[in-house]
Amino acid sequence: PEPVQVYSTGVSEPVVAVLEPVPEEELIGRARYEASGFIEAGDELAGEGDNAGARAEYDQALERLPEADHPVVLASVAATYVNDGDLEQARATLEKSLAIDESHVESLKILATIVAAEADLEAAEAVLAKIPEDEKLHPTTTINMGLANFNKGDMEQAKTYLDRTVRDHPDVAPTYYSRGLVNLNLGDSDAAKADFERFIELDPKSPNAAEAKEYLGYLSGEGSG
Repeated sequence: PEPVQVYSTGVSEPVVAVLEPVPEEELIGRARYEASGFIEAGDELAGEGDNAGARAEYDQALERLPEADHPVVLASVAATYVNDGDLEQARATLEKSLAIDESHVESLKILATIVAAEADLEAAEAVLAKIPEDEKLHPTTTINMGLANFNKGDMEQAKTYLDRTVRDHPDVAPTYYSRGLVNLNLGDSDAAKADFERFIELDPKSPNAAEAKEYLGYLSGEGSG
């Protein structure tokens, strides 16, 4: 075969390639974008009740995010543990989150729900003190706090928590039954009557409906109490 001839038109100047490093902000932006897909998938699985599957997705997001962004994901992880009834793991996860950002509101709200369910008033109030007053808390948090104070005999404090439940969740029926009892103890018959009426309106088939009607009869002068 004929030899291959290579012709040159001259000597070329060498090309010097300078690779600029990708700015850190851009890298973080890419990581957050990638992590958002895992977070959305986790949220969807959690909504379907697949808490273990949700945690697997959240873990993928955590691997991609800088530590400063972890609390928002860790709060979601903790919520899945709460839904599984594993409060020990939920609390441990929240401790990780709050170690990064001690004022992370969603983490504090979930922690408040756990502590309030345990009726540890001192610990719960310490957590709640860190949450802005205008934040909506889960109704079980404030109802449990109201009942704990009711059982302790502190009716004013019980009413404060139940008032907050009504403010944030006006259609949660058990709140009105509990607040009706509190108002009875405070001697506010009109307020107690309004609460029992609202309770029956919202949940007429409740096991406590008959008792609420008895209270209404008493308050209306139709019964002997």
